[in-house]
Parts: sequence; C-alpha cells; structure tokens
Amino acid sequence: PHDVFVQRREGSDGRTEFSIFGEPDAVEARFAEIARTHPSLRWERLDNAAELQVIVPFELDLAGPTLRRLAAKVALERCAQRWGAEYVRGAEFDDVRRFVLDGTERQPLCGLIADTDFLRGSFNFALPRHAVYLNAHPRTPLLGAVVAFFGLFYFWVVASTRFKALGQTDSLLLEHAQTGSVEEPLLRGRPGDLVLPWSRLTEPFLRARAATIKTAAQYAVEKLQAAADELYGRETGRV
Repeated sequence: PHDVFVQRREGSDGRTEFSIFGEPDAVEARFAEIARTHPSLRWERLDNAAELQVIVPFELDLAGPTLRRLAAKVALERCAQRWGAEYVRGAEFDDVRRFVLDGTERQPLCGLIADTDFLRGSFNFALPRHAVYLNAHPRTPLLGAVVAFFGLFYFWVVASTRFKALGQTDSLLLEHAQTGSVEEPLLRGRPGDLVLPWSRLTEPFLRARAATIKTAAQYAVEKLQAAADELYGRETGRV
C-alpha cells in the first residue's frame, strides 16, 4: 500500500526494527506483508501513536539575501505579468530590479513578516501554497507586495515608491506547490478600498531583525507542525 510509512532502523541491540504508520487498514495490510516475508519478527502495537510528533527543523537563513531577492523577484515578475514586461523596465522599478539582479539596496526593499495577527487572518494560506499579492492606492506612491512560500514564510516587498495608481490595486495569485494549479481569489467579498498596514508589517524587521526572524520561524514551525499533527494524529502504528 502507498498510504503507509515504513521506517526501518537498527535498534540499540543491533537488530533491525520496523515501524509502520498510516491508516489502520493500510497498516494492517503492510504488517501482514512484512510478517510473511520476515516470519521471525516480533511485533507490538504502538499504543502511544497519537502522541507521536513530526519534528520540523528549519535550517534556512530567512533574512538572508537569497530568500529576500527571490521574494522580490516573484513580486517583480507578477508586476510584469499584470502590466507587461516593458512597463516594469521603467525608472519607478529601478530599485527593486537592481536588488533582484545583484542584491544592491540603499534601504531594505524586502523583509520577513512576523505579525501573527496578520498571518492568521486573510493571509493564512493553506499549505503548500505559494502566494503573491500586490497592493497600491491612488493616495500613496507605494506599490507593495506580500510574497509567501509554501504558506509558511511570508515577506513584504517594496516594488516601487513612485507608483502612480489610477485606482485601487488589489491582486492575489496562489499556486499549489505540488500540483502547479493557480487561482486568483478575492481577499474581500464587497467593494471598497483595501490598503494594507505597511508600517506595521515592515517596521519589526527594520527595527528588530533578530526578533522578527525568531517569530517568523516559530510561526512556520507551528503551522507545519499543526498540519502534520492533523494528518498523523488520526493514524495508528505498529512497531
């Protein structure tokens, strides 16, 4: 069966151990298959399977130039997709384009989002979705973006500080990381302006980068842990 996970390891006494996790019927079928192949194995039911956890360590430099430039690149490409490649060659996109190309930035153009109230609201995208959201308004020259990777790591991006919006710009694109399916849902269900709280999103990273990294990483771990627990918490195992 393909809906089980079999772990094989060497025990402390040097003997081979098998652990089987999955849906009960699939576990029993796989158990019977292994038992036929290895009749000398002794088995016991894992009574504390519901307490097992999938530990998810992240060894990424979340605030490093690689991920921040990637997030800026995603935002710039979405702008090109929305308004055309020729348009984003304009001077108003010089700063973010230079940052994407060689990492040069006179001031931070991209940073982590660690506002948990924001991340648990409308932007709480399900795993494993990538997202890019563009936002601008005629009363401000800021064209900002929110970029998410796998629904875990969120970045704000300053795409332009010289953008002339003729009207409300409110564009969200989601892509499923495994299937590649794309959708463009609405964040709101009625007409009206939507201007994101950019200062609230950007200032923590600008003023307290280390604390922001810690909070963002903890959010990602907890979100992925919750998804894993939801899946495996319903399952049983044998060892």
